[in-house]
Amino acid sequence: MENEREILIAFQKGDKSAFYKIYGEYKNRVYSLIYNIVKNREKAEDIFQEVFLNVFKNKKKIDPSRPFWPYLRRICLNATFSFLRKEKASVSIEKIAELIYEDLILKKLSDKELVNLILKKLPPSQRMVLILQKFEGYSLKDISSELDISVKAVESLLSRAGKNIIKIYRLIEERNNRNKNYKAKEVEKNEVL
Repeated sequence: MENEREILIAFQKGDKSAFYKIYGEYKNRVYSLIYNIVKNREKAEDIFQEVFLNVFKNKKKIDPSRPFWPYLRRICLNATFSFLRKEKASVSIEKIAELIYEDLILKKLSDKELVNLILKKLPPSQRMVLILQKFEGYSLKDISSELDISVKAVESLLSRAGKNIIKIYRLIEERNNRNKNYKAKEVEKNEVL
C-alpha cells in the first residue's frame, strides 16, 4: 500500500477514508487467511468482521512506523483462534487430514474418517498450530510470532498434539476391539442357542 505510514496516521486521527483504504487493501488477504482455517463462509465472515472491528477499536495501538500486515495478521489469527476456542468449531478436518497423512504419527492410518475423528478431538490450540504449520506452511518461528508465544511453546503444542493423536488413536482402537469382542461373543452365544 502506497503511503502506508501516512494512511495509518490519518486513520489513527479518525479519518474514515483512511480506514476504507486499509480495508480495501487488506480485506482479501484477511478473508483468505480466515477461510483457509475455518473452511466455512459464515464463520469466516463473522471472524472477518471481528478482525476489522478490532482494528478500528484499537487504532491507537497501531505503530505507523512498522509494516501493518504483520500486525493485522496477528489480530486475524488471534480472532480466529479465539473463535475456534469459543465455538469449538470444526476446522477443515479433511484438509488437515490430507496434509498430516504424510507425518509419521498418522502414516499407519488409512481411514480418513478415523483421522478426522482424531483431529476433531484435539484441543483448539494444538489444532491451530497444526493448521499453521501444515496448511499455511508457517515455520515454528512464524507461528511463534503470529500467536505471540515462544518457539518452545509452539514446539510443546506440536509435541502434545502428536502425543494426543497417538493417545486418541489408541483409545479408538481399544473401543473398536471391545466392540468386535462383544459382537463375536454375541454371535457365539446366538450360535449355541
